[in-house]
Amino acid sequence: DFSGDAQLLATRVGVSVYLFDTFNALLWKTLHTPGPGPFAISPNRQFLASADWKVRLWDLNNLSQINEEARSVAAVDFRGNTNFVGAVQADNFIGVWNAQGKLRIGMQTTHGPIKLYVNSTGTRCAAITLHVECGAFGDCEYYYYLEIFDISNLAIEPPRVGPPVFLLQTKTDLFGGGEGEVNSSVAISDDAGLALVGSEGDRPVRLISTAD
Repeated sequence: DFSGDAQLLATRVGVSVYLFDTFNALLWKTLHTPGPGPFAISPNRQFLASADWKVRLWDLNNLSQINEEARSVAAVDFRGNTNFVGAVQADNFIGVWNAQGKLRIGMQTTHGPIKLYVNSTGTRCAAITLHVECGAFGDCEYYYYLEIFDISNLAIEPPRVGPPVFLLQTKTDLFGGGEGEVNSSVAISDDAGLALVGSEGDRPVRLISTAD
């Protein structure tokens, strides 16, 4: 993950997050977290949000933990410098945490969120969500969707922007054949009008109008 000015690059190896000063090509600091998992750094390089079996907010100035909450989160991303979002897949829920690392509000998704992306202006949150259907003999089908929410006003529950958009379907058979779950990525335009979606495998990249 990068800071807003690209001066700070963060990468994880196991339980350690390495923070690199890209301007001077130096390792700046290393943050050791209790467990591996998703993380994100704030645009102003002051905070880091991480998730293992808990959601945690860190102060990067002194590498101290600000707060933790016992929630299992699949992905995190920052909305500006004072809030971050987290994907609670098991509850079909995206939470919004404040600068004190406390959950303040959230939005219900149709399917379980597995990845999150916030545009640079902090007005839209896009989630890749997953619905799984398994048969009696262990064969499963995986349905991926794009769900977008208006997070410009956190004084109210963020409303959905349009219905979920179907992205792709994969499956596994009872012998373990097939693709199963696949990785996907999303980029949201600054005006929140377009979403660029790419998935692994031999699949074309899709450009989606979020206004449709």
